[in-house]
Amino acid sequence: MTLSRKAVIVAGVSLVVLVGVGVAGWFLFSPRKLALSCSNPQIKGNINTAGTKIYHVLGGDFYDQTVIDTNAGERMFCTEDEAVAAGFRKSAK
Repeated sequence: MTLSRKAVIVAGVSLVVLVGVGVAGWFLFSPRKLALSCSNPQIKGNINTAGTKIYHVLGGDFYDQTVIDTNAGERMFCTEDEAVAAGFRKSAK
């Protein structure tokens, strides 16, 4: 049987979905352990003291001062689409 494997993020939770003829299954993974789509992620996914998930791009006003704490659920992203899919919004500045 051939299974198709897809990585998705639903409500900020990373899932790997396996689908085949007559078979479907899913597995939860830590967002920090989900494979990145690049080898050098540059987008910083930060969670502020209010719990708001905000991502920062190179050149943004707060990019350089943002430090990622992976133990707090923060992470790096390769694309803005990945950050949005993980529940982060773009920094206003």
